[in-house]
Amino acid sequence: MSGIGAIFHRDARPVEREPLERMSRSLAMYGTEKQRVMTDGEIGFVYTHFSNTSEARLDTQPLLSEKTGSAFVFDGRIDNRADLAAAVSIGPGQLVRMSDAALAFAAWQRFGEDGLNRWVGEFAAIIWNRPAREVTMLRDQFGRRPLHYNLTDDRLVTASLPKGIHALGDIPRELDRERLTYVLAQVDAHPTRSFFRGIECIAPASVKTVSPKKERSRRYYSLRDHAQPIRYSRDQEYADHAQHLIETAVGACLRSPGPVGALLSAGMDSTLSASIAAHTLGASDRPLFTYTWVPKDGFTKEPPPGSCFDEGPAAAAMAEMYPNIEARLIGREGPGVYHGLDAMLLASESVARNGLNLALLAATGERARDDGVRVLLEGTNGNMTLSYSGGGLLHSLFKAGQWVRLFREIGHYPNPAHHWKRLLIHALPSSLVSALRRAKGSTFGVEDFISRRSVATRSAMARSAMFDAIDKAGFAFGTNLGKEESEQEMTFMERYAGPASANLLAAMPALYGFELRDPYFDRRLIEWRFGVPETQFRRDGRRRYLMERLLTGRVPDAIAQQSFGAGRQSADWRERMQPDLTRVRKDVETAADLSSLKGVLDTEKIIDLIDGLVADGGECAHGPEVDGSVSVPLAASVAAFALREAGSNR
Repeated sequence: MSGIGAIFHRDARPVEREPLERMSRSLAMYGTEKQRVMTDGEIGFVYTHFSNTSEARLDTQPLLSEKTGSAFVFDGRIDNRADLAAAVSIGPGQLVRMSDAALAFAAWQRFGEDGLNRWVGEFAAIIWNRPAREVTMLRDQFGRRPLHYNLTDDRLVTASLPKGIHALGDIPRELDRERLTYVLAQVDAHPTRSFFRGIECIAPASVKTVSPKKERSRRYYSLRDHAQPIRYSRDQEYADHAQHLIETAVGACLRSPGPVGALLSAGMDSTLSASIAAHTLGASDRPLFTYTWVPKDGFTKEPPPGSCFDEGPAAAAMAEMYPNIEARLIGREGPGVYHGLDAMLLASESVARNGLNLALLAATGERARDDGVRVLLEGTNGNMTLSYSGGGLLHSLFKAGQWVRLFREIGHYPNPAHHWKRLLIHALPSSLVSALRRAKGSTFGVEDFISRRSVATRSAMARSAMFDAIDKAGFAFGTNLGKEESEQEMTFMERYAGPASANLLAAMPALYGFELRDPYFDRRLIEWRFGVPETQFRRDGRRRYLMERLLTGRVPDAIAQQSFGAGRQSADWRERMQPDLTRVRKDVETAADLSSLKGVLDTEKIIDLIDGLVADGGECAHGPEVDGSVSVPLAASVAAFALREAGSNR
């Protein structure tokens, strides 16, 4: 990631270099290779450079239009370079000498914002239209690159991360209590809200244009409009097309100025993408460094049936099949919740939900940095795309009136009566479902579900209007009450999946020198997945039917047949948490008195959870809905974030 920023004086006052220099220094951690500041009357730009591809080394941003004097700064990657170049009449000979930023600027000058759907990749950009005296900010279709802003009547300040805006010194650096409430409740229904008061985020798939007197926002892309129904005559055609799409996506992610690595588990998504990467890199005698999370030394607990705590043997099997894989195991030292946390909070200016997995990611980053890795592949979005489990199959059959097929498929499910009941609930309006629940005296619903796992106080959740926001979002964040699964997933993908991790992705180059890339976030792949029939994902009781076919011959049979079991990362969370519990308790109690968290942090519940961990080695006193492996590290991370910010403001 490179850092981008701009200051626009809407009242036409000239922008001085000094505030831009401050912004540049604050964003330099995201682009250590070179920094540049440019002023042009009432507008000023900042660019700090990180070479995320070989072509990026050619960048000389901000880019300027010779005809109009307009300017352009860009952070990101264009994954369909050849197609986009052809659309703007750029030939292959010229393209090899162009950075992605230069290509995107050429497309912008030709098509403007109406052509943004021609762009495939991850990107954020700021454009100065000099003749019209207006600034446009934009973000990719799924919001994988961050872009923040503060807007007043006389000024716009925009930057990749909030620190670029706060660097000016006249915008108070105050945490947003409501945003913290949502995080502590493990709900994220605010894709445009930063963790700081007065600073917003550009929404995914959106452009925001600011002129001296006006502002406007427009959503330029809808997944629903682009995910058209796909129907082939043979099953094999689906597998063939999926194979082409994932190979294209992985190939785009392999564009790197240096060595490539991959997070590797025993699961389907990471092994498929790693197999493609290893095959591609091996053709030119290049290694693929893989990083597999394993329990700490001395952890001996047996996993439940069908599960796997130690995924090291799966990584070894992959390395045996692909000799150019250089496998690393991460976690034997048992990194606790504070491992790398302060640096991550500084670089991301956000809080991740799973603090212990974040510690493992930090340990991975340290090892990958030592290996010289410049791109690290992951597969988080695989569950939403190629390894989607077909959870909406029964609903789609019910809706289509395919009763014979429905009866056959539902017979493969445990407790068929329960699924018939769910189908009937899905068929009714949500308001009627709620009314029936109240009439029966059933109080369990979204509010109860979230409150039980939340470490925010009920009063804070009520003040934040959280449950109204969930209703507006159109899905229940994991409860599935009266909602159809594939519809929920489309809503989540459109609005929330990208922004949830965008700031974390921005931190990786700053801290460890590599970009974290997920080929399963490729827009072409996502659109195809949501157009494919549910029967391709679940068939005769076989979950992930499509992915099974893709893995055959690509990965070891034991992985394709899931013989290792489903990976349970951070299974050793109790053992890893124990050394940190005294500090967690102290931090939580101290942070609870800060203005940002007073009345927000459910200290009593958190302390009870900590006492349970100390007293009996991890049994949760609040029932199975409260996952201590998430709740306690989450509370520790939020407390550390608030304490860090309180210290920075003194």
